[in-house]
Amino acid sequence: MTPGVTLAVEFAFPTNELQALPVEDREECLVIPAAPSDQARVVALFLVKSGADVRGRWPADHDMGAEHLADFVLPSGERLYLVHVAITPPVEALADLDAKRRTFSFIKDSEAGRGRFCSVVVNADGSRMFVEGAIWPDKAPHEV
Repeated sequence: MTPGVTLAVEFAFPTNELQALPVEDREECLVIPAAPSDQARVVALFLVKSGADVRGRWPADHDMGAEHLADFVLPSGERLYLVHVAITPPVEALADLDAKRRTFSFIKDSEAGRGRFCSVVVNADGSRMFVEGAIWPDKAPHEV
């Protein structure tokens, strides 16, 4: 990370953990495509001080190939960037998801939706990554 650029938080959505959502009005939503199978879509929020070098058009543009979702200037003068990228989840992250799945196996799917959980990973730089998972990922969406 370069001086003046802070990774505030990341959210990871493994494609194999995704579920079909009921059709809702998504006119005001940012739609982010799922990553290919066996990968994950990571959405990251960066805070950038005025004049900082983001090494591209936005943070993680060149070094990770991240795609831009949104950015705007905060009252503090920092710019907030929201970007996303597809990654191959580390083996350790997948093992953690499986362990959490066993821990929360008492949660049942319902008519309203699938049983879900969130794993929080502390990155080496102190930032947090929230990884969302399904209790029963092998069930097809219609088997709720």
